[in-house]
Amino acid sequence: MKEISYGCIVIVDDQFLIGCASKRKKLGWDIPKGRGNPGETPMKAAERELYEETNIKLDSPELVSGMSDLGQQLYYDKKDLYLYAVYLHYKPTDLKCNSYFGVGDATCPEILDYKWVTLEEAKDYVYPSLYKVLDRIKNQLIFRDRLKAGH
Repeated sequence: MKEISYGCIVIVDDQFLIGCASKRKKLGWDIPKGRGNPGETPMKAAERELYEETNIKLDSPELVSGMSDLGQQLYYDKKDLYLYAVYLHYKPTDLKCNSYFGVGDATCPEILDYKWVTLEEAKDYVYPSLYKVLDRIKNQLIFRDRLKAGH
C-alpha cells in the first residue's frame, strides 16, 4: 500500500509558497506537507502540517480567502499526495516553522527558509516529482492572472 502525505499549496496572486526543508543531511524546496497521524482526516492532517511548517492557521479569515480540495495525486511509485489549495489575501510576514527534529545533540526546524515562486520558477527549486504534480494540477488552481482573464 502506498504512503500518503497530506499538504497544502499556499497561493497568493500568481505565486505559491515553498519552504527549504532540511531532510536527512540534504536540503530541498517543498510545499508544506507530511504524514497524517492515526485518526486524522486528510483535511486535519494537511491543516496541522501547514501550521507546523509555516505558522499559517486556516481559521484566520483575515488571512485565508478560501480553499479547495485537490484530492489524491500520484507523486511517485511509493507515495501519493493528498492536496488542498489554500488562497491567502496577502503574503504573511510571520512565517516560521513550529516543528523540529533532532540532529545529534541539537534540534533543527524542519523548514529553514521560505520563498514565493510562480509555477514556472518552481521548476528550478522543487523536486521533479513534485513539479510534475504541480504542472498536472495547474488548471485546478486559481491564480490572479486567471481571475483577471475571467476564467
